[in-house]
Amino acid sequence: MHWKEDSAEEGDLLRNALAGCEKAWADLFRMHYHRVYAFAFRSGLSAEDAEDAAQEVFVKAARYLETFKGDSAFKNWLYGIAHHAVMDLLRKRGRREVLLERLHENDTTSKCSAAAKHTEVGDVLGQLPDDLRMAVVLIYYEGKTHKEASKIMDCAETTVSWRIYIAKKRLRKLLEKRG
Repeated sequence: MHWKEDSAEEGDLLRNALAGCEKAWADLFRMHYHRVYAFAFRSGLSAEDAEDAAQEVFVKAARYLETFKGDSAFKNWLYGIAHHAVMDLLRKRGRREVLLERLHENDTTSKCSAAAKHTEVGDVLGQLPDDLRMAVVLIYYEGKTHKEASKIMDCAETTVSWRIYIAKKRLRKLLEKRG
């Protein structure tokens, strides 16, 4: 089976993991864990919840690895699982509670003006509805194309484009209000 992978090494690891090799799965985990964790954290989860989400993603990915068809890169398949895990956590805990924790966490770690600016952007981003925020995170923080984001978010590519358009308008207004 041939997949879209970032490297020949990743393709070999996928084949070996599908054959039941635990070391190959552990190597895939090490290769992609930071990326999945960062995605969850940027999506509005606290560091602790982002870690829980990332671990959940890899448990689900291991359980359903045989369903990976390879029509997208493995990391994009993981992002799809991560998107659902993040949305589930946001729904379970309540978006406001999660965002308040995240903002408090950022405020206590902000030591310089760049960190303060990052907190301000995170605060404004946190005011967007989940679907708009997720589109922004995937496109601008994770560097995904609109097509890749549409597969991850399970919606049309035009929907992602529309969400980005609306998010930019709302972010501009929110930032202008802050002065």
